Amino acid sequence: MVQSIYPAKVLLLGEYSIIDGSMGLSLPFDLFGGSLQFPTNVEDKEQIKASSKGLRELASHIAVQIQNGKLRHEFDLDSMRFELEEQLFFRSTIPQGAGLGSSGALCAAVFDRYARGVRQSDLEQVKDDLAIIESFYHGSSSGLDPLLCLCRKPLLIQGKERLLELDQNFVFDARKKYHLFLLSSPLRRKTEPLVACYTQKKKEDYFAQMLDGQLIPACNRGVEACLAENGEELWQSVLHLSSLQKEYFSEMIPEALLAFWQGKHHALKLCGAGGGGFFLGISDSLESLKKEAWYDRIKLLASFLA
Repeated sequence: MVQSIYPAKVLLLGEYSIIDGSMGLSLPFDLFGGSLQFPTNVEDKEQIKASSKGLRELASHIAVQIQNGKLRHEFDLDSMRFELEEQLFFRSTIPQGAGLGSSGALCAAVFDRYARGVRQSDLEQVKDDLAIIESFYHGSSSGLDPLLCLCRKPLLIQGKERLLELDQNFVFDARKKYHLFLLSSPLRRKTEPLVACYTQKKKEDYFAQMLDGQLIPACNRGVEACLAENGEELWQSVLHLSSLQKEYFSEMIPEALLAFWQGKHHALKLCGAGGGGFFLGISDSLESLKKEAWYDRIKLLASFLA
């Protein structure tokens, strides 16, 4: 039996700054995904064993949260434990440590299968429970990644307390002028130390002033430009974010990417925590982008007119 596929996610705009109240925009990324499945004769036994072990540990974490009264929704742990005895596992193509929400997709699948009394309109309550579940992997979680994987729709974050599912589609169209893309670096990273680094940076006055005066406004302009499909404004916003991140977030940028970080026709920015995995970019010339040495690591996402 195969359950629904839960997509990877891409945080287009809002990395780090959504922690401090900026807008954010996250998209499902259907190139990768995962689902809860029972084994067949062709499955990798070691993969099943490792995944089932991880799911049992997650079930124990959920049980503790239920005992502590942390979860808002009821959870059918008996069914989960029974199905784990039948070797239920999570088959996923989402790269781990790449910023594409591998743990978010898993938590979304578990929540969707075993949570009870869920109403899709209660985004905040669902997000809160998903945050508690995903904290098993990261120590803390906003719940936004698994919520996006659960909804399978673009998710607009409007400050700390407001969430909105979008029906708007963002697609690649070579005829348009501005193109968003993902660049896959060969490195993997862990989220927790990078978030801790950001938290430490905020204690410095110069960084806090940059965050409030430049980074958050640039991020908000970029989100608004995406929603308005204004390519020129999005281009300028990402250029600004790219420059700020190169100056103030150097610890999150692999040295191998520095030479490619900004060019005449493209700019890169973090995609999630940074440090490795995928990075997001924008280009105003698809032909120039195709000539870059990194092009074989690029996946085109969406395009916008000026």
